[in-house]
Amino acid sequence: MEDFKRENLFNIYFKMTQEEVITYYQNLRKQLYLEDEPIRGIEIRKKLYKIIRLILKIDALCAKRNVSILSDSRNLIYDYKTKKTSYIQPSICRSKIQRDKSRIYTCTHIGRYDIESALYGVNDNCYFIMGDPGETYQNVDGLLLRANGVSWFEMYNKFDAHTVNVRQTKVLSQGGNELNFGESAYCLDPVNPVGKIHPGVVKRAIKTDSRIIPVSMEQYENKGIKEYILNIGRSINLTGAEINEAETIALFIQKEMIDLKREIWYFFGGSKPSEEEFINDPEGLQKYKRWVDFIMRDVPSYYTIEDIMSEVYSPSQLTIDSLEKIGYLKKRK
Repeated sequence: MEDFKRENLFNIYFKMTQEEVITYYQNLRKQLYLEDEPIRGIEIRKKLYKIIRLILKIDALCAKRNVSILSDSRNLIYDYKTKKTSYIQPSICRSKIQRDKSRIYTCTHIGRYDIESALYGVNDNCYFIMGDPGETYQNVDGLLLRANGVSWFEMYNKFDAHTVNVRQTKVLSQGGNELNFGESAYCLDPVNPVGKIHPGVVKRAIKTDSRIIPVSMEQYENKGIKEYILNIGRSINLTGAEINEAETIALFIQKEMIDLKREIWYFFGGSKPSEEEFINDPEGLQKYKRWVDFIMRDVPSYYTIEDIMSEVYSPSQLTIDSLEKIGYLKKRK
């Protein structure tokens, strides 16, 4: 791509249309992929994180949002191969975060403001993976993500998705960390607490000998205050695991996230019904519709449920059927 021209932020924010910017960044990521250079700025972003976290805190206070941590078990290291758990004393692993390996935080995706809440709540600098950034390329949120560290990609473009995987593998190999929503989009399943986790997350962890830390999040609203509750799980060590085990390990990570989600529900409420309860409840669909409306209440109108269902990793047939029955998805012919 010898004719590729890099643009400055002024042009990106003030002179280019969104369509031009989307195309530009796909071309930029292709150029960076071909150049195959190390990722720059990892260490400076680690230093900037405290400032970014303060900005996120101020933003949350101004917008009447609150982020709380139910529990944090990162100092428990579970070895997937030996099935043994070890404990690192908090005094040794500052702030309960073991730092001898790179960390991949895999979080549940629960609606608007979960990105900000996760970046603040994990209290650890992580490059965030974001699919279909759209207006984020050109807004204030995008500036904050650039400072924090972000890997953007267009979900419909397979090569673009490949480039983000290569980029994140480099980040982890160079000592950086990652935050992703492994379900790929909001989990609108009427019965499953957590959607299936994309095995690519696990493959990156195996290739770079990084640990995966499952995180579950739930949102509530009380007297006008939006409450985001995080439950941070134990660190999963995958040393010795093989790439062909990725699907199985992804299911294990999903189960860990389900357990974390149920812990939140135990203390704060909001659990989902079993499949039998949902199907046999005469008001099941009406309750489901109210829950979907709650999840989507702050989501920009341009991000539709059809968009979500095209992005989510392996949605269940029950989810598709239920969304069709309440009129939120067009019925397939």
